[in-house]
Amino acid sequence: MALQKMRDIKPVYLAASVGIFLTFVFVTLISTHHSVHIKSSIRDHLRNINIPLGPSSSPSIYSSRVASISFEGALRTLYAPLLASIDSPNFVDPTDGQEYHLPDGEPAWRKPLGKELCIVDIDTRPLNESNQIMSEEFNWQNIEGVSVGMLNHYLYALIHGYDYKFIHTSQWFNNSRDDVWTKIPALRETLQDYRFVVMIDADAVFRNLHLPYEWLLNRWDITEDTSLAMPLDPEWYEDSHTPLGYTKNKYGDLNPNAGFVTAQNLPRTFEILDAWISCPDNEERYPGCDHFRKGWPAEQGAFGEHIRYEFNKTTDFKAFSCTDGNGFPSQNSECKGIFVRHFTTGKGELKAAVGDTLLHTLFARTHGDIMRRWGDVVIERNSTEGLDEAYL
Repeated sequence: MALQKMRDIKPVYLAASVGIFLTFVFVTLISTHHSVHIKSSIRDHLRNINIPLGPSSSPSIYSSRVASISFEGALRTLYAPLLASIDSPNFVDPTDGQEYHLPDGEPAWRKPLGKELCIVDIDTRPLNESNQIMSEEFNWQNIEGVSVGMLNHYLYALIHGYDYKFIHTSQWFNNSRDDVWTKIPALRETLQDYRFVVMIDADAVFRNLHLPYEWLLNRWDITEDTSLAMPLDPEWYEDSHTPLGYTKNKYGDLNPNAGFVTAQNLPRTFEILDAWISCPDNEERYPGCDHFRKGWPAEQGAFGEHIRYEFNKTTDFKAFSCTDGNGFPSQNSECKGIFVRHFTTGKGELKAAVGDTLLHTLFARTHGDIMRRWGDVVIERNSTEGLDEAYL
């Protein structure tokens, strides 16, 4: 009975842990969104649940320490001992012990990119309604939709010193294309200010918060000359080993997934992006691309069926394994999302996945501290020592 009760309350404690930690992430993100100061209503809400935001009315050593440490500084300090090396030849997945390797040869990236790399979420929705990420109120139990994925992206960027932007776009002019098309001009504009921009859908998550993106660039052989990179879409159903069919273009080639794009600031990249943006309006250059104005696969189909064949230098576009950067284990496909997990058809699993990415590393750090302080934490005691003989 006691064991069953523990099982029943375990998810509550885990949810509470995630909720409190991500509340701090939310406060940092929303305070940036609303300029310098956290709005008073947010402060009041957090005080009500006993989360300190700064110095208290009565000076103390604790409050002065809290005031002197930024959330980003505290987060990076917390994760520093866990960070994988950018050019390590292998990485061991902490969840299952599986080892993954870099390609043979010298890694292209050996130093952190820092603020030269920006992770972006792009959406025509402001996401400021109740239980969404840009709302003034935050409750982990109630937050819904893709907002939790954006928290993962923001957290990952902070840990590694990258920049992060949420780009709220207007709808396409005259509503002549689906909203998803607004991502490509926004990507092009943002790339002018960075060396790399990682454009990722809000239903995708970075699984290993301690794994630098530079290591992934090395794994996917994205060099200093690579313009664009994307994972491929799934090809077949895992249980029946039959083709999905709808993920291939008219030539029978698998489409890349435009929900996770790595773009590098190179002259050639801007040529590709300009062509991609113009595709539905340029029937002479891209016959049939008008078909991708609306309806899935939209901008993804335009790239997969037209742009990648015109820009076909080896440095123009790098497609990499879908199991590395697409899909999720229960999708019933060969794509497992080892490093980036994309819940295209399983958005109900997104929230738990975001919680897992945080809790695994956070409690790994906690466990490491317990082991480091073993002598202070663990007491070995003979249960009968010192007892009166009457009790024996």
